[in-house]
Amino acid sequence: RYVGYAGVSQRGCAFDNMNRVAYTAGWNDALLWRLDENLEVLGTQALDRPVAGLAIDEPQRRLYAAVTGVVDSLLEFEIDAEGLVSETGRGWVIPWEGHADGHSVAGLDFDEETGSFLCVNQDAGQLEFFRILGDDLKNVGTCALALDRPWGFGIDLATAEVHVAARTDNSCANVLVPLSTDPPVAGWPVPDWQVRFE
Repeated sequence: RYVGYAGVSQRGCAFDNMNRVAYTAGWNDALLWRLDENLEVLGTQALDRPVAGLAIDEPQRRLYAAVTGVVDSLLEFEIDAEGLVSETGRGWVIPWEGHADGHSVAGLDFDEETGSFLCVNQDAGQLEFFRILGDDLKNVGTCALALDRPWGFGIDLATAEVHVAARTDNSCANVLVPLSTDPPVAGWPVPDWQVRFE
């Protein structure tokens, strides 16, 4: 289901299986929207930052927001029992390995198995992997995207199996598979793609 909000440009989406709450946020309204499983609005919270991606670490009860700006950053929030979030005070500049001029981040996901974040670097046209090591966010690898349009990329670990810990050469093979969605997700005239990393 697709839902529209004032200010459009919703860029982040994450679902918390523990409290059954979906979160969405975007560039324009700088609000975090909380939705139930029927996509009914439960409430909003001001983030005051343009969000380009959201991800949840369910066991640790943390929501992470990739924030776009002159300097892209990753911010950490605590999720309470009601699904409300509050800043933990922890945040990091995203340490891109590839070329980045700012406003480079698109999409965010978190792999609980490896403790890795995945973001698309739009400027470099690559998927980059990060881990929180101690108090620092470290780049732990990249994968080139075989796309001529790296922007507007969504990441879904339900359809992408990524083995970050096993990679030693900071590269990976990828296979592009066209998706047939009805209605199309991207639509005009950009095709929808599923990228599988093996």
